[in-house]
Amino acid sequence: MPDYSIQAKRHAWQRAKKAADVVEATALGKREADVPGGAARQERLLLDRLRNENFAEPVGEAWLRIEPHFKKGDEGQRVIRGVLHALTLSGNATLMPIDYRLSMKRLKELKGFADQLYMYFTDDIARDPLWTIIAGSGLTNERNFQDMVVFLEWIRLFLAAREGEFAHIFDQIGLTREVKAPVARRGVFAAALSKAMHNIFGKWFDDVVVISTDVALGTQTSIDQVKHARKSAARRRGRTEASKN
Repeated sequence: MPDYSIQAKRHAWQRAKKAADVVEATALGKREADVPGGAARQERLLLDRLRNENFAEPVGEAWLRIEPHFKKGDEGQRVIRGVLHALTLSGNATLMPIDYRLSMKRLKELKGFADQLYMYFTDDIARDPLWTIIAGSGLTNERNFQDMVVFLEWIRLFLAAREGEFAHIFDQIGLTREVKAPVARRGVFAAALSKAMHNIFGKWFDDVVVISTDVALGTQTSIDQVKHARKSAARRRGRTEASKN
């Protein structure tokens, strides 16, 4: 590994900051209204972290390692975007239940039940005389009934969206049922950034991913952990693609 001087690292950090500034202006735009815990807000906080002088040396070192591979001129901004995407994806990982296979099965079942309830209350229930007896005036009131139907529709849409969200995330990450949330977040971040770096440069930058993961998440990551994360994600993507064919 090259041994960079502190001065070289700090100069490279300045160049990295400029790329972060461009990404913030062009990619994030004026999304200031994002809620405190929302994705855009977290992305801005990460950009601030990358530009913080306390992280000048590690960020500068990472930048020095990738700069010799710049060819088109926009690689720096693409790397920053890759870091932001990895952060968002890793944030989603902490929301995932440990047993994601069971979670997907359960979501499908709930969505099916919600569909049946919606169809029943919007169609068959209107012709079911027992409804009047059991529900009483509270829910047979037309306005209350319509509100209930609307709520059922929201439940259907929520479960369908959640199923799609889970499926999309699981297609991109290599979690197993044994992986706990803190480890999953690091693994997902490392795998996503590794894939982004490979897409940009055509090669793996495990050392740069180690530095970026530690700066972004405040962790202590090893090369072996990064390699394991990206290989696990690749295996899962391979199984997913195979199941689609």
